[in-house]
Amino acid sequence: MRELSDYNLNKMEDCVEFLIDTIDTHAEAKARAKAAEYLLKAHRSEAYINSDGKTIADREAQAAIAIVHLGHVSEYKNALREYEIVSARRAVAELQLELYRTKSANIRGLKI
Repeated sequence: MRELSDYNLNKMEDCVEFLIDTIDTHAEAKARAKAAEYLLKAHRSEAYINSDGKTIADREAQAAIAIVHLGHVSEYKNALREYEIVSARRAVAELQLELYRTKSANIRGLKI
């Protein structure tokens, strides 16, 4: 009969530890991304209000240029990137755990 190796068990323990260890990192990254998004919108609104454009389209264009020029889009991109990386790594760990559960169930089924 097939058995789960110590390597697989250790790998799954590592996945669980990773998920536990990254709870705060994940939450902080999400909070930074949300805050950066809020600030981006606030800066865009401020730039729109302070714009001297004659039409709505002119004001929107000037606001978009202003937030890019001031680096606010870059700040948002970096915060979102950090959040997505942590999220993706956590998703991979969760998939590995699910695969382990499936393999374990299949092996238990063979023993019956």
